[in-house]
Amino acid sequence: MDRMSNEKLEENTMIHADVIESRQADRLKPAANCQVTDVLTGTTLGEVLNISSEGLMLVSPVPISEGSIYQVDIRCQLQGMGRISAGIECLWTDPHGNGGTLAGFQIIDISDEDQQALYRLLEVSS
Repeated sequence: MDRMSNEKLEENTMIHADVIESRQADRLKPAANCQVTDVLTGTTLGEVLNISSEGLMLVSPVPISEGSIYQVDIRCQLQGMGRISAGIECLWTDPHGNGGTLAGFQIIDISDEDQQALYRLLEVSS
């Protein structure tokens, strides 16, 4: 990411401080590129910028609306890491780039198996 993108992310963090303050878990930058795909449509929602056991922030090439709920697969380019399936809800959005979106999501549904895979991702990302 370039300097301008980093400044925008810092500004975005300040704008959405009310959501951030309610977090229980620290978010980490994934150890590898992680793509999020909408299972129902097959659409790539975007790339994970940071992730925790409770949620994630992504940059998306497509518009996303606050309150949207998705069933997603998160696929990371890490050896031995399969997909992580979860239900997520968008808590906030901010325009980014040409029609893209920065979006913060809360994980609202995840199986025990996928939760363990998420913990493994967080472990290698810390």
